[in-house]
Amino acid sequence: VFPYCSLSTQEFLDVPGFIAGASNPIIKQHTMWYDLCCEIEPGLTIPCTPEEYINQKYYQDDREFVENLLTKLVERQIGEDELRYSFAEYTQIMLDLSMGDDSFIFDPAQSKYLTDKQWERILKLKKTKGYETQLFLRKQKELKIVNGVRFNLIELHLRQLKFRKAIALPMMQAILSDVLGYLKDESNILEVLSLLPKHREGLYLIAAGVMSANEEIVKKTIEILNRIQTTSQGKEAFSNLNIIILQAYF
Repeated sequence: VFPYCSLSTQEFLDVPGFIAGASNPIIKQHTMWYDLCCEIEPGLTIPCTPEEYINQKYYQDDREFVENLLTKLVERQIGEDELRYSFAEYTQIMLDLSMGDDSFIFDPAQSKYLTDKQWERILKLKKTKGYETQLFLRKQKELKIVNGVRFNLIELHLRQLKFRKAIALPMMQAILSDVLGYLKDESNILEVLSLLPKHREGLYLIAAGVMSANEEIVKKTIEILNRIQTTSQGKEAFSNLNIIILQAYF
Protein backbone atom coordinates (compact mmCIF):
# COMPACT_ATOMS: atom_id res chain seq x y z
CA VAL A 1 0.00 0.00 0.00
CA PHE A 2 1.35 3.43 -1.01
CA PRO A 3 -0.68 6.12 0.82
CA TYR A 4 0.67 8.85 -1.44
CA CYS A 5 2.49 8.77 -4.77
CA SER A 6 3.38 11.28 -7.47
CA LEU A 7 4.70 11.32 -11.03
CA SER A 8 8.23 11.62 -9.66
CA THR A 9 7.90 8.72 -7.20
CA GLN A 10 6.72 5.59 -8.98
CA GLU A 11 7.97 2.83 -6.67
CA PHE A 12 4.49 1.34 -6.70
CA LEU A 13 5.11 0.21 -10.29
CA ASP A 14 7.95 -2.03 -9.10
CA VAL A 15 5.65 -4.41 -7.20
CA PRO A 16 3.26 -6.99 -8.73
CA GLY A 17 0.19 -5.54 -7.02
CA PHE A 18 -0.56 -2.35 -5.13
CA ILE A 19 -3.05 0.14 -3.75
CA ALA A 20 -1.79 3.69 -4.24
CA GLY A 21 -3.16 7.10 -3.35
CA ALA A 22 -2.56 10.25 -5.39
CA SER A 23 -3.85 13.80 -5.72
CA ASN A 24 -2.50 14.55 -9.21
CA PRO A 25 -5.34 14.01 -11.75
CA ILE A 26 -2.79 13.31 -14.49
CA ILE A 27 -2.03 9.92 -12.92
CA LYS A 28 -5.46 8.57 -13.80
CA GLN A 29 -4.63 9.15 -17.49
CA HIS A 30 -1.92 6.46 -17.25
CA THR A 31 -4.39 3.60 -17.58
CA MET A 32 -1.58 1.08 -18.11
CA TRP A 33 -0.56 1.58 -14.48
CA TYR A 34 -3.74 0.30 -12.85
CA ASP A 35 -6.62 -2.15 -13.14
CA LEU A 36 -9.04 0.11 -11.35
CA CYS A 37 -8.91 3.82 -10.47
CA CYS A 38 -11.18 5.06 -7.68
CA GLU A 39 -11.93 8.75 -7.24
CA ILE A 40 -13.09 9.54 -3.71
CA GLU A 41 -14.68 12.73 -4.97
CA PRO A 42 -17.15 12.36 -6.62
CA GLY A 43 -17.02 8.62 -5.86
CA LEU A 44 -16.26 7.25 -9.33
CA THR A 45 -14.60 4.00 -10.36
CA ILE A 46 -12.62 4.02 -13.61
CA PRO A 47 -11.54 0.66 -15.11
CA CYS A 48 -8.38 0.58 -17.19
CA THR A 49 -10.20 -0.93 -20.18
CA PRO A 50 -13.79 0.34 -19.83
CA GLU A 51 -15.65 -1.66 -22.50
CA GLU A 52 -13.91 -4.99 -21.91
CA TYR A 53 -14.16 -4.71 -18.12
CA ILE A 54 -17.71 -3.38 -17.97
CA ASN A 55 -18.89 -6.31 -20.10
CA GLN A 56 -17.59 -8.85 -17.59
CA LYS A 57 -20.14 -10.61 -15.38
CA TYR A 58 -18.19 -9.62 -12.25
CA TYR A 59 -18.07 -5.91 -13.09
CA GLN A 60 -21.12 -4.97 -11.03
CA ASP A 61 -19.87 -6.91 -7.99
CA ASP A 62 -16.51 -5.12 -8.23
CA ARG A 63 -18.22 -1.76 -8.57
CA GLU A 64 -20.44 -2.32 -5.54
CA PHE A 65 -17.46 -3.55 -3.51
CA VAL A 66 -15.34 -0.47 -4.34
CA GLU A 67 -18.18 2.02 -3.94
CA ASN A 68 -18.99 0.59 -0.53
CA LEU A 69 -15.36 1.08 0.53
CA LEU A 70 -15.31 4.61 -0.90
CA THR A 71 -18.39 5.51 1.14
CA LYS A 72 -16.78 4.16 4.31
CA LEU A 73 -13.55 6.04 3.58
CA VAL A 74 -15.35 9.33 3.01
CA GLU A 75 -17.31 8.86 6.23
CA ARG A 76 -14.11 7.78 8.04
CA GLN A 77 -15.63 4.47 9.08
CA ILE A 78 -12.53 2.44 8.17
CA GLY A 79 -8.76 2.90 8.24
CA GLU A 80 -5.86 1.41 6.31
CA ASP A 81 -5.94 -1.94 8.12
CA GLU A 82 -9.63 -2.44 7.37
CA LEU A 83 -9.04 -1.39 3.75
CA ARG A 84 -6.22 -3.91 3.33
CA TYR A 85 -8.31 -6.64 4.90
CA SER A 86 -11.33 -5.91 2.70
CA PHE A 87 -9.31 -6.28 -0.49
CA ALA A 88 -7.59 -9.40 0.83
CA GLU A 89 -10.93 -11.00 1.67
CA TYR A 90 -12.44 -10.11 -1.70
CA THR A 91 -9.47 -11.68 -3.46
CA GLN A 92 -9.52 -14.73 -1.16
CA ILE A 93 -13.09 -15.55 -2.18
CA MET A 94 -12.04 -15.74 -5.83
CA LEU A 95 -8.96 -17.78 -4.93
CA ASP A 96 -11.03 -20.28 -2.96
CA LEU A 97 -13.55 -20.63 -5.77
CA SER A 98 -10.72 -21.20 -8.26
CA MET A 99 -9.49 -24.09 -6.10
CA GLY A 100 -12.97 -25.57 -5.88
CA ASP A 101 -13.28 -24.70 -2.20
CA ASP A 102 -16.67 -23.21 -1.36
CA SER A 103 -17.00 -24.73 2.12
CA PHE A 104 -17.09 -21.25 3.67
CA ILE A 105 -20.35 -20.54 1.78
CA PHE A 106 -23.35 -22.17 3.42
CA ASP A 107 -25.79 -21.62 0.54
CA PRO A 108 -25.05 -23.91 -2.49
CA ALA A 109 -27.03 -21.57 -4.75
CA GLN A 110 -24.85 -18.64 -3.68
CA SER A 111 -21.70 -20.66 -4.36
CA LYS A 112 -22.86 -21.52 -7.89
CA TYR A 113 -23.86 -17.91 -8.49
CA LEU A 114 -20.44 -16.58 -7.43
CA THR A 115 -18.51 -19.20 -9.40
CA ASP A 116 -20.51 -18.44 -12.56
CA LYS A 117 -19.98 -14.69 -12.27
CA GLN A 118 -16.27 -15.02 -11.54
CA TRP A 119 -15.50 -17.82 -14.03
CA GLU A 120 -13.60 -15.72 -16.58
CA ARG A 121 -11.51 -14.20 -13.81
CA ILE A 122 -10.90 -17.64 -12.29
CA LEU A 123 -9.55 -18.97 -15.60
CA LYS A 124 -7.10 -16.05 -15.80
CA LEU A 125 -6.09 -16.48 -12.16
CA LYS A 126 -5.19 -20.15 -12.69
CA LYS A 127 -2.59 -19.16 -15.28
CA THR A 128 -0.60 -16.95 -12.90
CA LYS A 129 2.46 -17.73 -10.79
CA GLY A 130 0.62 -16.33 -7.80
CA TYR A 131 -1.96 -19.10 -8.14
CA GLU A 132 0.79 -21.75 -8.13
CA THR A 133 2.24 -20.16 -5.00
CA GLN A 134 -1.13 -20.25 -3.26
CA LEU A 135 -1.56 -23.92 -4.14
CA PHE A 136 1.82 -24.67 -2.56
CA LEU A 137 0.96 -22.67 0.58
CA ARG A 138 -2.36 -24.45 0.91
CA LYS A 139 -0.64 -27.85 0.81
CA GLN A 140 1.80 -26.68 3.49
CA LYS A 141 -1.10 -25.67 5.73
CA GLU A 142 -2.63 -29.11 5.30
CA LEU A 143 0.58 -30.67 6.63
CA LYS A 144 0.51 -28.56 9.82
CA ILE A 145 -1.40 -30.60 12.43
CA VAL A 146 -1.85 -29.87 16.16
CA ASN A 147 -3.86 -32.25 18.37
CA GLY A 148 -5.34 -33.82 15.24
CA VAL A 149 -6.49 -30.47 13.85
CA ARG A 150 -5.09 -29.19 10.55
CA PHE A 151 -4.08 -25.54 10.27
CA ASN A 152 -6.05 -25.09 7.04
CA LEU A 153 -9.18 -26.27 8.91
CA ILE A 154 -8.67 -23.51 11.49
CA GLU A 155 -8.35 -21.01 8.65
CA LEU A 156 -11.64 -22.27 7.21
CA HIS A 157 -13.38 -22.12 10.59
CA LEU A 158 -12.42 -18.49 11.13
CA ARG A 159 -13.84 -17.60 7.75
CA GLN A 160 -17.02 -19.49 8.56
CA LEU A 161 -17.42 -17.47 11.75
CA LYS A 162 -18.06 -14.39 9.63
CA PHE A 163 -21.40 -16.01 8.78
CA ARG A 164 -22.17 -16.86 12.40
CA LYS A 165 -25.96 -16.55 12.01
CA ALA A 166 -25.98 -19.31 9.37
CA ILE A 167 -24.06 -21.79 11.54
CA ALA A 168 -26.08 -24.49 13.32
CA LEU A 169 -25.35 -25.03 17.01
CA PRO A 170 -23.59 -28.44 16.64
CA MET A 171 -21.31 -27.02 13.95
CA MET A 172 -20.53 -23.95 16.05
CA GLN A 173 -19.54 -26.18 18.96
CA ALA A 174 -17.32 -28.25 16.65
CA ILE A 175 -15.64 -25.09 15.29
CA LEU A 176 -14.83 -23.77 18.76
CA SER A 177 -13.61 -27.21 19.89
CA ASP A 178 -11.21 -27.36 16.94
CA VAL A 179 -9.90 -23.85 17.61
CA LEU A 180 -9.47 -24.62 21.29
CA GLY A 181 -7.66 -27.87 20.51
CA TYR A 182 -5.26 -26.11 18.15
CA LEU A 183 -4.18 -23.55 20.78
CA LYS A 184 -1.60 -25.89 22.28
CA ASP A 185 1.23 -23.41 22.85
CA GLU A 186 2.28 -19.82 22.13
CA SER A 187 3.35 -20.52 18.55
CA ASN A 188 -0.07 -22.02 17.77
CA ILE A 189 -1.83 -19.06 19.37
CA LEU A 190 0.19 -16.65 17.21
CA GLU A 191 -0.71 -18.69 14.12
CA VAL A 192 -4.40 -18.34 14.89
CA LEU A 193 -4.05 -14.62 15.60
CA SER A 194 -2.35 -14.20 12.21
CA LEU A 195 -5.53 -15.44 10.53
CA LEU A 196 -7.80 -12.87 12.18
CA PRO A 197 -8.80 -9.60 10.49
CA LYS A 198 -5.97 -7.06 10.72
CA HIS A 199 -7.84 -4.31 12.48
CA ARG A 200 -8.59 -3.29 16.05
CA GLU A 201 -11.48 -5.66 16.66
CA GLY A 202 -10.11 -8.60 14.69
CA LEU A 203 -10.61 -10.93 17.66
CA TYR A 204 -14.35 -10.20 17.56
CA LEU A 205 -14.84 -13.14 15.19
CA ILE A 206 -14.14 -15.49 18.09
CA ALA A 207 -15.08 -13.30 21.05
CA ALA A 208 -18.67 -12.77 19.83
CA GLY A 209 -19.35 -16.25 21.23
CA VAL A 210 -19.55 -14.81 24.75
CA MET A 211 -22.88 -13.25 23.70
CA SER A 212 -24.40 -16.63 22.81
CA ALA A 213 -27.49 -17.92 24.57
CA ASN A 214 -25.90 -21.36 24.68
CA GLU A 215 -23.80 -22.00 27.81
CA GLU A 216 -21.47 -24.45 26.04
CA ILE A 217 -20.64 -21.88 23.34
CA VAL A 218 -19.95 -19.23 25.98
CA LYS A 219 -17.76 -21.61 27.98
CA LYS A 220 -15.64 -22.65 24.98
CA THR A 221 -15.29 -19.04 23.82
CA ILE A 222 -14.05 -17.95 27.24
CA GLU A 223 -11.53 -20.82 27.29
CA ILE A 224 -10.22 -19.73 23.90
CA LEU A 225 -9.95 -16.09 25.00
CA ASN A 226 -8.15 -17.13 28.19
CA ARG A 227 -5.54 -19.05 26.21
CA ILE A 228 -5.10 -16.26 23.69
CA GLN A 229 -4.42 -13.82 26.52
CA THR A 230 -1.38 -15.84 27.63
CA THR A 231 0.54 -14.06 24.85
CA SER A 232 1.32 -10.34 24.63
CA GLN A 233 -0.20 -10.15 21.15
CA GLY A 234 -3.30 -11.87 22.44
CA LYS A 235 -3.64 -9.44 25.33
CA GLU A 236 -3.42 -6.51 22.94
CA ALA A 237 -6.05 -8.02 20.63
CA PHE A 238 -8.31 -8.70 23.62
CA SER A 239 -7.99 -5.14 24.93
CA ASN A 240 -9.24 -3.79 21.59
CA LEU A 241 -12.59 -5.58 21.84
CA ASN A 242 -15.64 -3.37 22.29
CA ILE A 243 -17.03 -2.72 25.76
CA ILE A 244 -20.13 -4.91 25.26
CA ILE A 245 -18.00 -8.00 24.54
CA LEU A 246 -15.66 -7.23 27.44
CA GLN A 247 -18.56 -6.85 29.87
CA ALA A 248 -20.06 -10.16 28.75
CA TYR A 249 -16.65 -11.85 29.17
CA PHE A 250 -16.13 -10.63 32.71
